[in-house]
Amino acid sequence: MNIKILDTLTPRENGARRRERCVRSVAVEQEKAADGDTAITAGRSPELENKMSKSPKNWLANAGPWVPIRLRLMESAAWRARSVPLMRMLMRLEIEHMYHGGAANGDLCVSYGQFVDAGVARRDIKRTIALGEDLGLLEVKSGMRPLNGKLKPENRYRLTYLPTPKRAPTDEWKKLTQLNAVKAVKKYRASR
Repeated sequence: MNIKILDTLTPRENGARRRERCVRSVAVEQEKAADGDTAITAGRSPELENKMSKSPKNWLANAGPWVPIRLRLMESAAWRARSVPLMRMLMRLEIEHMYHGGAANGDLCVSYGQFVDAGVARRDIKRTIALGEDLGLLEVKSGMRPLNGKLKPENRYRLTYLPTPKRAPTDEWKKLTQLNAVKAVKKYRASR
């Protein structure tokens, strides 16, 4: 069968011929497999097996670390009110969370320099952290740590929409109303 003939067929006839050809090619490959020429799994060719391994059902198994973001969070007033620096800050904290295999939420350490590398201006970091806390998206524990014989301030972060090793997400953002979100953003903008 050549291509000219396929072009003159109606779409229905063309589809039927293609299906017929596929059935014949699978039968030929199964015969080859019986002869020991190729390996076929459950009557499927290696090419088909390769395509199936990239199917939507299997992509997550090989995707690597990821962070679930729930629909209810994405529709919330807190999520919609985020500023661009807060989006970048949350993204950097989520990356840190993934670096620790999802087992360090509540104990995430990200330096100001790492926030700057993520695209948050150094002058905006403190007020962006305050906005994240006001919106109920993150919690910060401040402390001191020794470094070269001196005590240095250190923040540990917790993303409230993700679980910690000891408890489920606390979801403080759910308590926020649209009016409170607007007030938090106005306070953020006024602090420039």
